[in-house]
Amino acid sequence: MTSYFADRYFADRLAHETDCADLHARLGEPGLVVVDARSRADHTARRIPGAISLPHREITAEALNAFDDRTEFATYCWGPHCNGATKAAAAIAALGRPVREVLGGVWGWAQEGYAFEGTDVDAAAAPAQVSGVSGDPSGRRVSRRTSG
Repeated sequence: MTSYFADRYFADRLAHETDCADLHARLGEPGLVVVDARSRADHTARRIPGAISLPHREITAEALNAFDDRTEFATYCWGPHCNGATKAAAAIAALGRPVREVLGGVWGWAQEGYAFEGTDVDAAAAPAQVSGVSGDPSGRRVSRRTSG
């Protein structure tokens, strides 16, 4: 691979992705809307501060009409194993809107130690507690069954 192609590849990634630290620095910035692509129930329980709930299956031109055409969207979901943020970003991009996918999602946000808002937020919880059981990056509670 030549340097030109590597340069383009990384420039394209940076144009369409952001990480939790960069998003945290931009929270509250005019013209930025953080989109939680998970279920509405998950959004209500725990979300990145200021995020709106817009599950990826509900992204339509009508849903985005509430926002100025120059609004930049940042989509997230559970974490690295979940492609909900990718699906949401693809849907928003297909509608001609600027969008970046937030790498890491809820799991990455917790790993960085950033605060959440919602009905199921324990401000003192360590990232491992916020992100599930036994290092589960999903942010979901995991039930472990044992045969007995």
